[in-house]
Amino acid sequence: MGGYIRKTHDVWELVTNYGYGEEVECSYDSKKEAKADYAVYRKEKRSGFLPSLLSVSLRKRRVPNV
Repeated sequence: MGGYIRKTHDVWELVTNYGYGEEVECSYDSKKEAKADYAVYRKEKRSGFLPSLLSVSLRKRRVPNV
């Protein structure tokens, strides 16, 4: 008898808000890649390169396997 097979997989989304509502900038299959880009966005915001960026966050979604 086989093991458990997930019916979904995780997708990480980088979500930004520039004052017009939330927008998904990028989607990732890897949490490591998503966290790396998230860190870059936060660093650039602190440095002043993205003055209109109000917020940036990571969101995990589970999407069905096709």
